[in-house]
Amino acid sequence: MFTHELWVHGTRLLLETDMHEVSSNFQHDFAYFLNPETAFLEKDQFVIRHFSKEPCPWTPLVASNQFRSKRAWSFGNCIRVCMFGTAQVEYDFVARYCHIYSSDPDVSYEVVYLATLSYLGESMDKRGCHRIHGFGFITHNVGGVLVAPSGGGKSTLAMELLKNQSTKIISDDTPVITKEGKMLAFPQRIALKERPNINSKYCRQFKRFHFGSKFVVGADFFSDSIAADGEIKWLILSSKKRKKKAQIVQINRIYILWPLFKWLVVGYETPQIWEFFIRASLHDILAKLKILVSRTGTAFRVFSEVKVAHFTFSHNPSESANVFETFFQIKNCVSEMK
Repeated sequence: MFTHELWVHGTRLLLETDMHEVSSNFQHDFAYFLNPETAFLEKDQFVIRHFSKEPCPWTPLVASNQFRSKRAWSFGNCIRVCMFGTAQVEYDFVARYCHIYSSDPDVSYEVVYLATLSYLGESMDKRGCHRIHGFGFITHNVGGVLVAPSGGGKSTLAMELLKNQSTKIISDDTPVITKEGKMLAFPQRIALKERPNINSKYCRQFKRFHFGSKFVVGADFFSDSIAADGEIKWLILSSKKRKKKAQIVQINRIYILWPLFKWLVVGYETPQIWEFFIRASLHDILAKLKILVSRTGTAFRVFSEVKVAHFTFSHNPSESANVFETFFQIKNCVSEMK
């Protein structure tokens, strides 16, 4: 068995797998959080066990197939899910375990990846640390989050900004926002549509069941450019629209009300298996209400403290990065003059 432990902002997670591909991909995507110690701690630890050679010990109540991504049923806190036609998953947040049965390498890792993020997300939520779908950065000593839909260009911008030493990355995809309104690092990897021109040992192809393949750049490639935490001074809005020239302008904070609700309070586009997150018990309903209140309070704090801008990408990634960086360089100079 291959064994790896993560230590993520107060949460411990252990992966045990008998498949080399799953082990290798896990190390690549979660390099920043890997515990280098060989002795693993058992206290308050969630364990994901992946079995590729053992048959699933239980029979699905409802057959799964390739046209339905997930089917689920629960027994108290234990939830069983059929995923992607070939994977059987048993998940228990309270007992702290997730058992995955699949012999398909791509499906196996995708389920391991999603189960990992699902547990980490809920565990951090309970402590007032919430993920938001966006690009967290610090450039010229100015911290912020760029929020945009999937495919909006956040990852391409991150790769361009890495070419300069004036930008630090909090997270390419899901920075963690605390109830105090601070950012915590969550640098898994940078996912791109096209293979970047870098050493192949830092990049691999991630094949997803429903959303096609992406090329992902591991955190070990940009480890020197990761910031452990930072203050959110700006929230940047963007979309998939492109113009001939990139542009960034400051706007009224009222425009971030809906984006904050969608991406921070609701958690839209944040990697999460909702069948794992929602459990049919009064205790869990109260726990989720507490999380909702915490997310709402965090969103209100961000809303009341940050400045807001709208960024429009151009078709040229290099120009977009230059315009983005120049904006914050000017803002930092103005701040220092004051």
